[in-house]
Amino acid sequence: MAQATLSRKNLAPDLEIADLAARIRAIHGLRTPDSLQAATAVRSHVTGFVTNDPVFERVDLFETLVLDRINCGAGNLARSRLSGGTTRWKVGPQAG
Repeated sequence: MAQATLSRKNLAPDLEIADLAARIRAIHGLRTPDSLQAATAVRSHVTGFVTNDPVFERVDLFETLVLDRINCGAGNLARSRLSGGTTRWKVGPQAG
């Protein structure tokens, strides 16, 4: 069973993120808003990016999980809220 802990932080863009976003846009062909999201994720040292937009799979700086591609029946995807706004997802036959 796969398990991930998701955390949401607010990180204001700065020149370092803008420069990284420009490089990500040029290398991976992302649009500016997408490249800013990817650069912010990289700057935050994430190992995975959860989205419904497969364009982020082009970025090799983190793993991308596209939610629409999760093939699970009822009860196979469970979410629990942890302290500090963190969300934990479990995917598998006994996720509940």
